Amino acid sequence: MIYAAMYPALASLLVSAMAISGAVHAQDDARGLTASRSSAQSPEAAAIGLVARLDRADPTYAVGEELRLTITTARAASIEVWELDAKGVLSKILPAAGHTLDTKPNTPMTLPPHGMNLRVGPPKGVSELHIIARTPAAASRSIGTAGAKFFAKSLRAEVRLKYTIM
Repeated sequence: MIYAAMYPALASLLVSAMAISGAVHAQDDARGLTASRSSAQSPEAAAIGLVARLDRADPTYAVGEELRLTITTARAASIEVWELDAKGVLSKILPAAGHTLDTKPNTPMTLPPHGMNLRVGPPKGVSELHIIARTPAAASRSIGTAGAKFFAKSLRAEVRLKYTIM
């Protein structure tokens, strides 16, 4: 479990407002650091260019340690970070309720945001972060004199990062 805290005085504040239990199909690469993109991802979604990395080469953390990650996208996107903990509980980590995390193209974003920290907590075992990027949907456009409209849908990409809590 990751606990997000705003300012040192609130170090135990849990921003996770939602917990959903269930199975999630996990995919990871040989080192377990940067997980592969979802196999169901469309070529259009791959154009988001989502890359996410943890703050250390060995993704092992002790309870209470801070965790940081860096996210980069090739296109402007909104970011959500979810955690699937060792017990199978899925919780939203970031952004906090009422906030957004928006990337700028090809500009690394370090999470958590300034003034906040993410501390690793129980349960011990292998957990997984799900970093989801969504592009904004384009505005509707009219075609010809008949006024027919079409809507562009937003794109979605996901990267999963495994880490161990000791």
